[in-house]
Amino acid sequence: MSTLKRATIKSYTASTHKASIQVAGSLAVWLDSVPVATDIAAAEVVAGRECAVLFFTDDNPDDAVVVTVHGAVPANPIDTFLELTDTPASYSGQASKHVAVNAGATALEFVAAAGGGGAKIADADGNTSVDTEKNANEDKVRITLAGTERGLFQTATPHVTLTGDTVIVGPIAGGTGGLTGVNSQAEFELYGGGALRHAALLSEIGVQVSVPTGEIWGIGGLCASFIGVAVTTVAGLSFVAYDAPGGDSALTNLAGCVLKTQYYRSSGYAAVNTTGRGLWVPRPTNILGAGGKRPTNATGADIEDQFSATGSNTPTQVRGIRIQAMTGGTTATGLEVADPTGGTTKLTVEIGGVLQTTPSLRVAPWTPTANLTGVYMSEGATPTLRQVQWKAGNALVAGDKVMVLV
Repeated sequence: MSTLKRATIKSYTASTHKASIQVAGSLAVWLDSVPVATDIAAAEVVAGRECAVLFFTDDNPDDAVVVTVHGAVPANPIDTFLELTDTPASYSGQASKHVAVNAGATALEFVAAAGGGGAKIADADGNTSVDTEKNANEDKVRITLAGTERGLFQTATPHVTLTGDTVIVGPIAGGTGGLTGVNSQAEFELYGGGALRHAALLSEIGVQVSVPTGEIWGIGGLCASFIGVAVTTVAGLSFVAYDAPGGDSALTNLAGCVLKTQYYRSSGYAAVNTTGRGLWVPRPTNILGAGGKRPTNATGADIEDQFSATGSNTPTQVRGIRIQAMTGGTTATGLEVADPTGGTTKLTVEIGGVLQTTPSLRVAPWTPTANLTGVYMSEGATPTLRQVQWKAGNALVAGDKVMVLV
């Protein structure tokens, strides 16, 4: 049976938080090493003060505890981190640091963030994380996945670095123009809409105040076939345009590729010797040297007819190349072919065809006015050819149509 008795504190041992007491009404009964309740501060257990002792059994004085000390100031509860006995005593100089278990695993301490830098978000095993300033004052944000750094954001160039395969869903805009889709000044823009332009890839270099010596390309690239790979076609630029199904649209022009040259020069500047080309196809060159492999046929531009010859959707006119009327310049030329300087056989223009049934060269009928000639061929002072005919000149007979130089 538990009983509560009055007693007097005779002595106190702080290291064990125990006291020797004398039960009231008995000069001879002293009890040593009686535990003191943990909520009673050591400074309040003073010899001579009266206390209340709770006995849990009558036959064993060791089963007792000092539950209160008369006249003691109420205990101050631990309500701050610094009041713990195994924590630092002050916050001074510990700004932005983390709390961690010390090296001896006996207490807590303040430590700097990993690498002396900023905050870190990591998964359970620490191999996937986001670091703001992994290293002290580096001004970088790093994204690490399974131990490999995949993203780096920094103030220095390049500002954004992504490592690995990248898939982007949605529009991308670069340069100062932003994601506008309308006459954007972006160096690189992928955009699916806009009031004036619908472009999968829009490349506008814009005004270049200072450029390095060399070439400026709107779009540039290199492609190659690889040894041991069954490559059928290697194309520097391949593009297909088609009218979407579901009904006829009001398309005026449907083009796989449109190349335009618009030359601008501010007023007040003298003319320059510049060649403006809508399409420029340099001749193929062998870059491997005399001992390298050469292609069998080297063609600057190859126009291939892939329209179906049958079916109700066969186009009315199929043209390999069509040159619109030239309206500017002092001399307007639809097609100019320079004389070849290489090769054993020099042909300025070669036009193939089935000679017996289809003309290889045809000038569309029209009603010429004075001094207009459908075909004009100039020769030297002593021409050797004065006719165009499908048979030998010595076989001409009366009524044959010939072309003569006049």
